[in-house]
Amino acid sequence: MATHHDQAICIRHWDFSDTSQTVGMFCRTSGIVRGIAKGARRERGAFSGGMDLLTMGELSWIEARSGDLCTLTSWLPTESWPALRTLPRANTGAWYVLECIGRMLEPHDPHPELFDGVIEAFHGFSRGDVEPSMVRFLWALLGETGFGPRLSTPATETCAFDPGMGCVDHTNERTWTVRSSTLAAIQRALEGDPSLPAADALRGATLLAACVRHHLQLEPGTQAAFFGPIPQGTRPVQQRGTDRRHD
Repeated sequence: MATHHDQAICIRHWDFSDTSQTVGMFCRTSGIVRGIAKGARRERGAFSGGMDLLTMGELSWIEARSGDLCTLTSWLPTESWPALRTLPRANTGAWYVLECIGRMLEPHDPHPELFDGVIEAFHGFSRGDVEPSMVRFLWALLGETGFGPRLSTPATETCAFDPGMGCVDHTNERTWTVRSSTLAAIQRALEGDPSLPAADALRGATLLAACVRHHLQLEPGTQAAFFGPIPQGTRPVQQRGTDRRHD
């Protein structure tokens, strides 16, 4: 059987035995690969003493014939972003990124541009550019999975946003009330505007996170730690006194 090689980020792992691990890896050209690393926890071996979350490296594996877990054969870590473990805001953001990747992508479905986007996000988190980096990651995630929003900034203070269609639309039972300034903040974050306040970028990221939850039909367990409570449900735009906003 052929051996595969790829860049990968460890997004999940479980102890399989005293010396082995079962892992989920997000690979640049192979998508999500799940496999068993036998002997991974031995200090001297092909896995450098174990495979840690939030670590990127060079991965080799042999695909399983039955479609079960593949067999990992080697792992060479190349980058680990220490700030993602020491800075609370960066840490909660990184955990959310890992969960979104694991939930939104199918196994062996390659997304090289999204892989690069995760690396860019982790670098941004590490230098303190957390909220704008989260906007850019979520925008890439939604786009790569076929749910990319199509934004325009209306002249009105608030507008109706349809999460299913991914666009500003006429008010109906599906639309959310959002501030036009939130849509503008998303655009500024995508353009890399250095003057964008973190609070405005967070409102944009929160709207995109609500879209992710909408398409998953569940709330990621790591969502609240980064965003705080994001309102459930929708209200028509005209009910301004009682609506629950997603921005």
